[in-house]
Amino acid sequence: MPWASFQMNSMSSKHYTVVDGTLCSCDAVVVNAVDTSMVLLKKFYSGDHDMAVPFIGTQAWIRSLNYSIVDDWRSWHVDGQVAGYTRKYSHNLTFAIVKNAGHTAPEYQPKNCLIMIDRWISHESL
Repeated sequence: MPWASFQMNSMSSKHYTVVDGTLCSCDAVVVNAVDTSMVLLKKFYSGDHDMAVPFIGTQAWIRSLNYSIVDDWRSWHVDGQVAGYTRKYSHNLTFAIVKNAGHTAPEYQPKNCLIMIDRWISHESL
């Protein structure tokens, strides 16, 4: 796969260089990967304190896919405490926000992130 080995373009993080030297939009690759993997479970998550890729930007990107909402916002819990919020979309896509976490959410909330990923892999609801 030519996109598997890429080098970031220093002028814009929205492009990468493919093996043959052509610049392509990362958005097209990601959207194509999401669209063609309808049978796969997909999870995107963001920390609510992420200043590098704020959860609002991830939400906007997901909204641009025009997927319908299957299960609207609700809290998810660990040990009886709110660990974040989640929303499910059509095409097996789930978005979760991890409460009190930054860009590297597992660094800030290791237990909650481990439980979130474990539940996702086990096909359990958050």
